[in-house]
Amino acid sequence: MADFLKALHSGRVLLMDGAMGTELLRAGVPRDACLEEVNLTRPGLVERIHREYAEAGADVLLTNTFQANPAHLKEYRLGDKIDDIYENASRIARAAASDDGLVVAAVGPTSPDSDERFISLARVAATIDAVLLETWSDPETAIDFSTCDWAFGSTQPPLLSFAYHRNASGRLCTYAQREVTPRECALVARHNAFGALGVNCGTDIRLPELLDILAAYRQVTDLPLFVRPNAGTPKNIDGQWIYPETPESMAAWLPELFQAGVVMVGGCCGTTPAYIAAFRKVVDDWNASHARESNP
Repeated sequence: MADFLKALHSGRVLLMDGAMGTELLRAGVPRDACLEEVNLTRPGLVERIHREYAEAGADVLLTNTFQANPAHLKEYRLGDKIDDIYENASRIARAAASDDGLVVAAVGPTSPDSDERFISLARVAATIDAVLLETWSDPETAIDFSTCDWAFGSTQPPLLSFAYHRNASGRLCTYAQREVTPRECALVARHNAFGALGVNCGTDIRLPELLDILAAYRQVTDLPLFVRPNAGTPKNIDGQWIYPETPESMAAWLPELFQAGVVMVGGCCGTTPAYIAAFRKVVDDWNASHARESNP
């Protein structure tokens, strides 16, 4: 598998894919379904979505495993399927990735008792390039993953991404009961074995908020930084969730994010292959310009 950290330090911006969950729902998967089970019941659908992102220009595909944790799967009587779900998800993403594409196991937030998921991730280590802890709120619960050598050991540490909102006093913080600031999150990432630090999802998190979060991160860590914002905060209109940001409006954010130090970008809830295609143009222009500056 490719050296993911080497790619993050290459000087080129990497492009991640967009949302999986909202794409599955858009394709007709019921809202009350276990989206991770679709890896087993409709693998062709999951692969089609991955391929659409790869064809749009994504360098990095995330597996459809965000809630593939013991507690969530047991709610659907799928507790004994966790290994099958991870194995299918990694295989499907790898099949859809381009020859030099990267595959990352997506891991959503859970309680610290994650031994079963450690084992499942270890089983797919040969087919993925990294692990991403995404939409995290409590950095302390992520530390177990950073110190576990079940997959890559010290050479391929996991990536860590937090979700934020503004609290009643207007301060940017996570959704944890003990509201955690971006600076505190960055300190945890810095002092533990994480390979990169990001921000994704969140409520009313647009370009100004992303820039504030990135600035707080950079004050205390030199880890590679990445962003995967939603297509805005959705509103329910006539029974449909509508995301306000367009591919063009979000693509317009990217140069400022790259100037702030972002080395990898993608999309979270509400983004589609059209967003990633729009991002691809900006990423290519930025990378070409950076290459000219490095080699005048």
